[in-house]
Amino acid sequence: MKADKLMDAITELDDGILNEAAGEPSADALRRAKNGRKTILFKFAAAAAALAVTVGGIFMITRKPAENTPTAADTKTVEADPSSKADTLVQPVYPEEWTREQELNSTVLITEWPYRVRWTAGREASDLYRGFFADMMLLLLSDQEQESAVMSPVNIFMATAMLAEITDGETRQEILDALGVADIEQLRDQAAKIWGLCYKDDGREKTVLGNSLWLNDTLSYRSETVQRLADSYYASAFRGEMGSDKYNSLLQKWINDMTGGLLADQVKNIELGPDTALALISTVWHETKWGFEFLKENTKPGIFHSPSGDIETDFMYDPGAETMYLYGDNFKVAFKGTNQGRVWFFLPDEGTSVQEMMQEESFREFLSHTYSDLDYFASYTESQPKTTRGITGVFAHVNLTVPKLDITYQQDLTEALRAVGIQTAFAAGDADYSPITDQPGVFLQEAKQSTRLVIDEEGVSAASYVDMLAGGAMLEDEIDFVCDRPFFMMVTGFNEVPLFAGVVNVP
Repeated sequence: MKADKLMDAITELDDGILNEAAGEPSADALRRAKNGRKTILFKFAAAAAALAVTVGGIFMITRKPAENTPTAADTKTVEADPSSKADTLVQPVYPEEWTREQELNSTVLITEWPYRVRWTAGREASDLYRGFFADMMLLLLSDQEQESAVMSPVNIFMATAMLAEITDGETRQEILDALGVADIEQLRDQAAKIWGLCYKDDGREKTVLGNSLWLNDTLSYRSETVQRLADSYYASAFRGEMGSDKYNSLLQKWINDMTGGLLADQVKNIELGPDTALALISTVWHETKWGFEFLKENTKPGIFHSPSGDIETDFMYDPGAETMYLYGDNFKVAFKGTNQGRVWFFLPDEGTSVQEMMQEESFREFLSHTYSDLDYFASYTESQPKTTRGITGVFAHVNLTVPKLDITYQQDLTEALRAVGIQTAFAAGDADYSPITDQPGVFLQEAKQSTRLVIDEEGVSAASYVDMLAGGAMLEDEIDFVCDRPFFMMVTGFNEVPLFAGVVNVP
């Protein structure tokens, strides 16, 4: 099966497990990426039942050798070994993680718990990429006028960082420029911290960013790069005969392990074609509960006013609590807490579309900053509204009404990547993959994204959860946020790292 069929197979899942997602940004959306920001997008998929799974891949094939192909110095090159059917080259060692029981029984200060140590170390690193996260959300979502769409900003970042590690020269510089980072050393340090910031696996909650490199055994590779991917990105690395049963079985087992076995029936047919030089496969598994669940007895049928007409669907209802409510010139914002972060809901005013809302500078500013540090959160302890970067925050009683969702979206992003400036990675004669191999003519063949988002009364699953709000704000008022028309949503983890984002046009 060719690389494109692998990506299709990953997402050929039934309604109980997985769906595909994506969409193609317009020329206007691409131009709105400031300073020519660029990214590499992978195939994503997300599982249901409060489970999020993201599977992505970059595939490169060998073509006509390029002239004067650069080589990396002072690294060990491991020669091709066609006699090997499937070898595990390296396995990452994940950080220490305590179970919830260990945390509750510990006498150690909470600041010394493993996840708190990682959170402290990674916080500043993730803050540096707020602009990149925001650009990716706007590039992929601001053009969705009819369909619903979802994506994962943090997995895009991790995938892009890994691509930078296996490239050099102009190819790498394009990626570093896209991320706004000075050099590869800074990037790998920050990528490791962001990975640790997201990581949670205590038996109740789960967020794991999985990465892997799959090498053709006819391809010579550089061992230092393979080890670096394991050290900085927690990436497994494998080498084997592309297209062989043994190598495909190893690939299928890895995906099953990284997705909790949820995709077992589907991945048994996944294969890497014999013409694949190497593949990068990335996964994101996110599973969390609401801090306070929606009561199932409050879920009632209602009408959602989609762009294509009214749709009857089930709406969840939370009778509300005293919390922060935000509003700008043409939209309102509220959130509901999870055990790992928040789900944010952005509802345009009547007469304003989601696309118009996403062009507001205050909307972009909100996505580009650390939300919990914004000044209007002082309103929690103050009696007056506070405005920061065009958005006002007030303390109010907010009632949430949002539809239950199951959203699927799929996108081929090759042309979008070219449009935002990542050019040489795709060119057989110009692409520089010398950090991973001396073999000339290796280039990026395709990059795809697919995502499924499912939410219910218990928690967030897969890509994004939708818990939407609406209304006007006065400090003492009780506010009814009713998401019965198109809206934007964002799922964040620790330190408000944006894990998933989406536009809901059809529930």
